[in-house]
Amino acid sequence: MKKLLLICLLISFSCDDDPVASDTTAPTVTITYPVNNATLSAQTNVSVNVVDDSDITSVVFLVNGTEAFTDTEAPFEYSWDVCALTEENATILVNATDSGGNVGVSSLLTYEVDASYDCAQVCGGESLVDECGVCDDNSANNCGQDCGGNWGGTLVDDECGETRFNGLTNANCE
Repeated sequence: MKKLLLICLLISFSCDDDPVASDTTAPTVTITYPVNNATLSAQTNVSVNVVDDSDITSVVFLVNGTEAFTDTEAPFEYSWDVCALTEENATILVNATDSGGNVGVSSLLTYEVDASYDCAQVCGGESLVDECGVCDDNSANNCGQDCGGNWGGTLVDDECGETRFNGLTNANCE
């Protein structure tokens, strides 16, 4: 009877203690925007899809091989100021690390960069300096020439046909 009890105890302890499997699977990382070989002409949000069976601890965006930004919260995105680049072509690679320390790597995507800052220092913006030296993106409010040919000037023709500063008129037109 003692032998039977001992055998039952051994069987129950050895079968119920399954070791916890460790995470050895790297995350799958896909850059979803912008698409490969796109031409970038303004500030661009780089979007990434990361799939894994455990929590993602960090997503690192590498621009031309140099770490540019680390995101630790979904959705994983990077606001890329392409106007700051000095090259005409650029690459993005993204690494994602899960809570098990596994690292997944995206495909290397390549882009053509055709972007610059406008007069308001907006990447890909449309503001221009008008004839009066004002930087804005509203062509309807650009200054005009006064009757003396001065951009933004205040000269007007008075009732006698004389060119005067706005608000000053000649009362004796004879």
